[in-house]
Amino acid sequence: MTPRRWEWSGFYYDGRTAARQSVTLTLEGNRLHIRRPDGTSMLWPLSLVRQTQGGYSTEQVRLEFGSDPAEALLVNDPTFVAEIRAASPVARRAVRRQWRPAHIVALSVVALMIVVALYVWGAPAGAVWAADRLPKSWEVSMGEGFVEHLKQYDRVCADADTVPELQTIVTRLTDAGPGEEYRFHVIVVRDSAINAFAAPGGYVFLFTGLINAAETPEELAGVLAHEIQHVTLRHSTRALLREVPLRFALFSVTGSGETAMTTVASLGALTFRRSDETEADREGMRLLETARVDQSGMISFMRTLEAEHGDGPRFVRYLSSHPRTADRIAELERLASESRHETQPLLERGAWRRLHGLCGD
Repeated sequence: MTPRRWEWSGFYYDGRTAARQSVTLTLEGNRLHIRRPDGTSMLWPLSLVRQTQGGYSTEQVRLEFGSDPAEALLVNDPTFVAEIRAASPVARRAVRRQWRPAHIVALSVVALMIVVALYVWGAPAGAVWAADRLPKSWEVSMGEGFVEHLKQYDRVCADADTVPELQTIVTRLTDAGPGEEYRFHVIVVRDSAINAFAAPGGYVFLFTGLINAAETPEELAGVLAHEIQHVTLRHSTRALLREVPLRFALFSVTGSGETAMTTVASLGALTFRRSDETEADREGMRLLETARVDQSGMISFMRTLEAEHGDGPRFVRYLSSHPRTADRIAELERLASESRHETQPLLERGAWRRLHGLCGD
């Protein structure tokens, strides 16, 4: 029985020179028969052929044979891959199936959906498990990394250790906190946005815009109590452990030029879940109660932010990462109504004015 034959055109390179020759390719059994224009020919056993290019339908197919310097064939015929793979099992092993752009898009979408599913359902549990076992020294190192990132852009203008008025508020809260698990560092960032956030290891960042937006020391203490509890409850560590794997996964799927750590280090990406915010609110109010700080400061600051929300982006930053503002205010008021504690003033008026003028803002 005469074997079936397929024929295609291509270009042959001998591997020693840059010259190319137009050739005709014929499949004979499990061998590729290559005929040159001068009538000479070669036989390449498909079992020894390597495909080095042409995995996509938009690419030339490149086949190589032999050791360095390898001989090569380039084939532009769009039917080549499908036809030669249909010829024999050996051909299917030697030449890979070509993927069309639609297939690639579909696979990318499926991969992205898997990433999102793992993030939504798998990341929270994994982050809790990892955060509970992460050494405190690692958390501190992560927090220091945030500080160093901001220093590169000359955005750190002060910290509580060098500002007595701010240190008074911080000490009042941390002395009332649950033990000495973390040594807290409150860093002031020169930025007009109304924002504050907590990083792992005892680092809390206050923007000068938020300090200036607070009308009383008690309002600022309310923000600090909330952020301190994010650290104490390890919400910051869990958030970071959730975000970094997701962004690395997205980078691998989408090819985005921004790396995961760079994105997270921008400090805008470290956000918390609703349950984390609710817990930080509740425990923050308890911390204020223990520290004998008027709890109404936290509530009035939230009311100010809610009222000013529509006036521009300066007020959007803090609320954007803290959803359900009206519901949170209602819950804070409920907690305050159940509390019966004596309060003590935090700062005298002159000290508060000095704190408001911090960093020249």
